[in-house]
Amino acid sequence: MQNIIKLAKKAAKCILPGALYNLVQREYWRLKGELYDKKRFTAKMNAARKTSPVTGTLKVSIICNVWNTPLDFLEQMIESVLNQNYCCWELLLNNCSNADNIAVEEFLKKYSGEERIKIFRTANQGIACNSGFLLERAAGDFIFLMDHDDFLLPDTLSEMVAAQQLHDSDFIYADEIILFMELGHLLKNIKKPFTMPALERENFINHPALIRRELLNAAGGFRDGFQGSQDHELYLRICEKTEKILYVPELLYVWRYNSGSFSARHLDICINSGKLAVEEHLARMNIKGRVSAEKDRAVFTILRDPE
Repeated sequence: MQNIIKLAKKAAKCILPGALYNLVQREYWRLKGELYDKKRFTAKMNAARKTSPVTGTLKVSIICNVWNTPLDFLEQMIESVLNQNYCCWELLLNNCSNADNIAVEEFLKKYSGEERIKIFRTANQGIACNSGFLLERAAGDFIFLMDHDDFLLPDTLSEMVAAQQLHDSDFIYADEIILFMELGHLLKNIKKPFTMPALERENFINHPALIRRELLNAAGGFRDGFQGSQDHELYLRICEKTEKILYVPELLYVWRYNSGSFSARHLDICINSGKLAVEEHLARMNIKGRVSAEKDRAVFTILRDPE
């Protein structure tokens, strides 16, 4: 059935004019229940903003690498952190933009007086090295990974911290909203409770992720060499070391998706990196087998060798 749907999508994209295809796609999302109503989204944002400030002793370090980010996206990201109901956080920003990109550096100066925001300026050494630089300077009990052009709902941290405190979890993830930039649609990315086979198959966790800092360090931190699939590779190592993994079935992150992203422009690199990540995971777990990837998707199948 999945293959039939894929073929139907490709045929529709080839046959239908762009505007009509977009309309059909929107209706398909609506019928599947994946489309998120913008009015409901606005109401959710406003309701969360009215929540009283939430204090706590569990400090969250939000780490984010900034690379030539459009200033309106960057402002929305930072303001979404400042608007969090949960108060015990720090935001570490590593500006790795091109040397001639003065606009981002100048823009970040407006937040230099915010005591919970730490701003650094380094040369771009790849997302793994850039993130490792921030991890060494983080003071939080938990690490929250964030992309430079995404944004949070006001209750993102309060909901995830409350879940962590209730269950004493090491690794917490939740559902997310995908802001489909080309069409201006909001899509719901509803996930599932954790199983290792599901994570081996694909990075279904994505965002948001709240990780105990001690566990992240024990797993080896961020590793270079997995560009485009660095989160998948990291999550595999983390989940090998703990069973205290918690899924929060709430929409708590907004992922801004566009066709100009690295994953969209360099899908082949992402697939090869993901395949290598799964292969190394199998080797660490002493599982013998072969890994294959689906065509045009970072989704993997493991053919285990007979015992």
